[in-house]
Amino acid sequence: MCSFFDFREPAIPIFRCICPWQNWGQAFANSNGTTITTGAPASIVMVSSDNQSGLVGTNDFTISIPQNGLITFNWNYTTLDGPSWDYPMYLLNGVATMLNGYSTLGSSTQSGSQTCIPVTQGQVFGFRMYSVDNVAGAATTTFSGFTFITSQVTITPASPSVCPGQTIALMATGGANILWSGGITNGVPFTPTAPAVYTVTSGSGACITASTVFVNYFAPIAISGPSTNLCANISNTLNVIGSTSYTWNTGLANAPLVITPTANVTFTASGTSTNGCFSTVIKSFTVDPGLPNVGAVSTNSANGACPGASVAVNGTGALSYSWSGGISNGVAFTPSITNSYTVTGTNACGSATAAITVSVHPIPPVTASATQPSVCTGNTVALLGGGAQTYTWSNAIPNGSPFFPSSTNSYSVIGTSALGCTATAVVTVTVEVTPILAPLATPSLICIGGSGTITATGANNYTWMPGNLNTGTIIITPTITTTYTLTKANSNCVDVKTITVFVNQLPNVFAISSSSVVCAGSSATLS
Repeated sequence: MCSFFDFREPAIPIFRCICPWQNWGQAFANSNGTTITTGAPASIVMVSSDNQSGLVGTNDFTISIPQNGLITFNWNYTTLDGPSWDYPMYLLNGVATMLNGYSTLGSSTQSGSQTCIPVTQGQVFGFRMYSVDNVAGAATTTFSGFTFITSQVTITPASPSVCPGQTIALMATGGANILWSGGITNGVPFTPTAPAVYTVTSGSGACITASTVFVNYFAPIAISGPSTNLCANISNTLNVIGSTSYTWNTGLANAPLVITPTANVTFTASGTSTNGCFSTVIKSFTVDPGLPNVGAVSTNSANGACPGASVAVNGTGALSYSWSGGISNGVAFTPSITNSYTVTGTNACGSATAAITVSVHPIPPVTASATQPSVCTGNTVALLGGGAQTYTWSNAIPNGSPFFPSSTNSYSVIGTSALGCTATAVVTVTVEVTPILAPLATPSLICIGGSGTITATGANNYTWMPGNLNTGTIIITPTITTTYTLTKANSNCVDVKTITVFVNQLPNVFAISSSSVVCAGSSATLS
């Protein structure tokens, strides 16, 4: 016998032939085309019709699909009279589809791949050679690289159910590259904790199929009754749900348990659920001895906040809390005025209250000053903050420490109060330049009766002595060597310089003759 689909392997040739091609069928419509199977299972060759009829002709090669899957194959095409007259197709339930990548406007030699054609059990799949005119030569197509990936992965167990604590292994067979959702591994036991749907995928690349299985989880028995907080000496009833056959750790069986605890306590029930699963459930209770001892605390210092800042308040000593004033326990809010808030704390025994005052701390009246608001170059000044507890100056200048300012500048200080509130102040320090340039005399040496100038620069005010002149440049006509004193000032920054102008006396010139009377033609000497 012959098997052309072998589903025992994950991805295998479509055509696995060990005998004649009796499972495949051929059909002809106005065609003398042929199918050559000598290369099977690696390939088959189909030749189109060329019966010279001038009419459309088709020859098909088909098989019935035994189960769901994905079909992939390669194709190589050649023609004698052009790709628009004879072309290859694949068939699915009688519907012919042009091969992926084939073009009737392309060359006479083409090739490509057809990947992941989905097929289901009972459908008829196959190949077709289509001839438009049946003249001018036939076309040949080689189909090869056949693979079939089954989409009918078998999952065992098919409909699993597990009890609490029970392990299960999900096994998927019949596919390739098996991958499960939910972090489980194919065939590896795991312990479910809730009902869940698990998805298994099979295949690779574009040929991926998916199947699902529902794992039913039978819930364990449970204890119903009061919450985990109880009031001492108050009776409560515990019930077991999900079972009619159970035993309490007290020895009581198949009946509700009435408890009147005086201290923290734990109860255990063991039994078989209605689904036949045995499980044990534990429930612990915190027992409150009486009404809560409620307190109230603030998350900020001194139970308050600076203007615009937020604060949160928390109740203590109870199980739950509600606050007056529209605030919530532990949730930050921004108070606008100092106010008192009341918290009601509740436990299993009842409620009690406590109060807290949330203050809006004052802003410190921060001031900024300098030991000298105006200072001459080369002198020091200190910056002083006031009205707060600590101070932080711009430019990292320590509060009250002298420094040398290089130019006129404004300095800001952030003052922080003992309650952590801050404010800012600014002071300006003016730096006046001390005029230290010396005056210049032109010329520095004067003959008696002559004049010169003395020029000074770099100041706003000048005073010359002698003369008590108030200008930067003076004209001098000294009769003797004279020292001038210049006082230069920029605001309060004063500098005194002296300059000496030397005066030379005029020469006392006279003439001497060797003879006061000479005869004509005689000589005399003058000096």
